[in-house]
Amino acid sequence: MMRNDSNHIMPDKLIQTRLPDDLVWRIQDLASEEGESIASWLRRLVFRELRHDLIEAWLEPRSRARWADGLSDRRPADFQLRLLGAPSASEREFVVHDSKGRPRTPAQLRDWPGLRRLADHLVVLRGSVTLWEPVAQLSVGPQVRMTLRALPRS
Repeated sequence: MMRNDSNHIMPDKLIQTRLPDDLVWRIQDLASEEGESIASWLRRLVFRELRHDLIEAWLEPRSRARWADGLSDRRPADFQLRLLGAPSASEREFVVHDSKGRPRTPAQLRDWPGLRRLADHLVVLRGSVTLWEPVAQLSVGPQVRMTLRALPRS
């Protein structure tokens, strides 16, 4: 079966899950307040979660990286990052995705030249005036995580 959703024709896929009763009642109330069915409210939540939490990023050689690079119009992103948390005031931990938003696997990173010489690069994030120094990269199951530290302006 095909369905037209937000001006896109897409195949329907049924995803079933079990939720506690108290959570179901809260979802019903929220969906009702917004004039939506539970299914469309959940679908919107999933789309928002998957599409709006990725940050475009570039690896730049240390010698060429500039503070305002993240504010200018640039070439397509080298990769995208999804924020996991902040281990400290100046550090952020991310999951690494490719430029299309798919999570990168450890095997894919072996072929990525910039990551072989990570210490020679800084990370520029879309919309940020801060330069970020990669301080750790590790594989956690199928995910690749990267910790970045904000560089102080000197």
